[in-house]
Amino acid sequence: TIGTPVEEVYYLLKALHEALAVEGDVCKFGVAQGTNSAILANEILATERSLWLFDSFEGLPKPTGEDELIDDIFELGQMEKYEGRMAHGEERVLGRLAEVEFPDYDLPDIETEDVAGTVTVELTDDPGGTLVQVTLLVASTGMLSSVFFPLISSTIGKGFPETVENFASSLD
Repeated sequence: TIGTPVEEVYYLLKALHEALAVEGDVCKFGVAQGTNSAILANEILATERSLWLFDSFEGLPKPTGEDELIDDIFELGQMEKYEGRMAHGEERVLGRLAEVEFPDYDLPDIETEDVAGTVTVELTDDPGGTLVQVTLLVASTGMLSSVFFPLISSTIGKGFPETVENFASSLD
């Protein structure tokens, strides 16, 4: 089966607990089947934190020239064949969250092309260690910008820089 190996779950939980040391909610971009989302939900059940899950539920997008096939988990042989893979419905994700008794929320059904974005991470050797540069680009127009921008800026402002710093120092 395809899924997250145990050692990666450990790393995810370690990073989550480091992030919980600072203020703010928990966000996950891309939820696939919802297994890792359920793990995160279970870990924050006893807190006042919210878990924000972002996904198109349409699978992986068409690869660009910048995309590179690193781990061919489906043994497809080329990046282009991954388009649309890992598409799972909201019901499956909500089912995973229900398994850990995470509070039931109504998911907003938003279909729009008004919000787009990318997250890039660049690692550079530096005399003092490794320089980690995380760039989050969110483009939003119309009414949705008034919804997403405060959420994203609040999440970033409440611990994102500190979390990235903690992650980078754990690599040394």
